[in-house]
Amino acid sequence: MSDTLKKYLRKLRIDHDEKLSQMAEKLEVSSSYLSLIESGERSVPRNFIEKLCKAYDLTLNDKEKLDFLSATAPQQGFLWVDIASLSPDDQKLMFRFSRSIKTLSNIQKKEIEAVLDTTGEQAC
Repeated sequence: MSDTLKKYLRKLRIDHDEKLSQMAEKLEVSSSYLSLIESGERSVPRNFIEKLCKAYDLTLNDKEKLDFLSATAPQQGFLWVDIASLSPDDQKLMFRFSRSIKTLSNIQKKEIEAVLDTTGEQAC
């Protein structure tokens, strides 16, 4: 079974031996709203991942995983990316990459992944 945001949140909460209300307080959301997020019935608020990273001292890699999980959680098969803060050149690169990923060889994909992995385990 693949990872989902709700499984990640539940595991994080259990690993920190916290009740739902304790995690909700840390993340500045109501217990009922957090419960709906954990159950997959509500989407993640815009600043939720940043709050989660700060509250639990997560790494940059954790943040990237959470960003992906939260972006794909509402509708599997789609990834919504906010590109408003990117430069026009970066936006163009994002579009080019998304259109061409199917045509890249596994070697090319591994090379791109290696470049992206150079950020290491920095804190988010």
